[in-house]
Amino acid sequence: MTRPRSAGWRRSLALALPLTALLLTVAAAPASAVGGTSISSSGPLTSILVGNDTQCQVFYAGDDDPEFYGSDDSGACGTFVALAGTLYGPATVPAGGSASPRTAFTPVSQSAVTGAGTVADPFRLTTVVDLGTSGFRLTEIDSYVVGQEAYLTTVTLENNSGAAQSPIIYRAGDCYLQNSDDGFGQVDGRAVSCRSTVSERIEQWYPITPGSTYMEDEYDVVWERIGSQQPFADTCRCGTAPGDEHDNGAGLSWVRPVAPGQSTSVSHYTTFSPLGIQPLVVTKAADSASTPAGGTNGYTITIDNPAPFEVTLDSISDDLPAGFAYVAGSTTGATTGDPAVSGQNLTWGGPFSIAATSTLSLHFSVTVSGTPGTYTNSATAAGAGLVIIGAVDVAPIEVTAAPATTTTTSAPGPTTGGTNAAAGGRANGATAATAVTATPRLTG
Repeated sequence: MTRPRSAGWRRSLALALPLTALLLTVAAAPASAVGGTSISSSGPLTSILVGNDTQCQVFYAGDDDPEFYGSDDSGACGTFVALAGTLYGPATVPAGGSASPRTAFTPVSQSAVTGAGTVADPFRLTTVVDLGTSGFRLTEIDSYVVGQEAYLTTVTLENNSGAAQSPIIYRAGDCYLQNSDDGFGQVDGRAVSCRSTVSERIEQWYPITPGSTYMEDEYDVVWERIGSQQPFADTCRCGTAPGDEHDNGAGLSWVRPVAPGQSTSVSHYTTFSPLGIQPLVVTKAADSASTPAGGTNGYTITIDNPAPFEVTLDSISDDLPAGFAYVAGSTTGATTGDPAVSGQNLTWGGPFSIAATSTLSLHFSVTVSGTPGTYTNSATAAGAGLVIIGAVDVAPIEVTAAPATTTTTSAPGPTTGGTNAAAGGRANGATAATAVTATPRLTG
């Protein structure tokens, strides 16, 4: 499919056309993201525009054109859902006619931008749409930390249809990376990218929620796959040799069964990096899968740096489950210093350096809750300009009831012939042993 190569090309063409042709061009131009709101900052993502129907457009510092095909206020990017034989998505997708037949989302609400743009308080924008009369409602939260090369998208589907369904959730876009409509494909683990033909820049969909599948190909092939209402099949037209470049698009999909009255969520980062940087990934594991109430266990936090250069963390933090407590002096690995403790939050101050394509680990011990149950844990890290995927609700520990303790007491047996056992005589009869079970008090 032949199409204009840049927003500047379209603007120059319009100026050169006669009035009648210009009117036709305007009529055929992509509609703007009506009701859209932008997260604006000093960058490097200077503007993240989200329409009230999830359509998206992103602006990167130093680029003349936005990062998705389309115009300044209408990008070929968004959320799509295949549900019970119907595809739902944004009303307009520039050059995205193959993502059809498609029923437009029904806009419900869009918040103002909140937050301070910091790691502790990112900018946040919440968009809510309905999937027609299906009984499903979609809530999308887009958030950004100033200085980072990526923004986070979380999509939640709420099922009020009265029947169990297995929707397919897509997050996809038509790449226009670094002022160019041509690029290469690239896959790193579960992440899929459009890669620049002139530098190491990437435009990447990096999944956080497990179970995703990916696709990179000619943009129209990606839209056709969504239009067919099939999940992506882990395919990439990868290669960086001359002639491998193509007018590409890419994205992720998830199949997410959801029961009536329940909801399901998926999250991913969209990364726009001048160096092909991948987010750092935090994982966490417990020493043991189970521990008696009030006993001792431990955790290992591991942070993976997939980048081809060293990075520096400012801090590592952990949110302990309720009733758990840090064991003083138990930290080993990245540091032997104790963390700052605030309630259930532990924070180890850096700096911590992680070499290129290496990992950093930290281990510590805890006493577990006195109340039986299964407890999960969350951990993350922070560093200037770094995108870090934290570990959320992982490393389960089953706290079991403390073992019962048994004590034995002797009760005097019957005596005969006036013999007094207390005076040293032997009792004439058996001594009865009585088992007493002591049940410990469980505390929260």
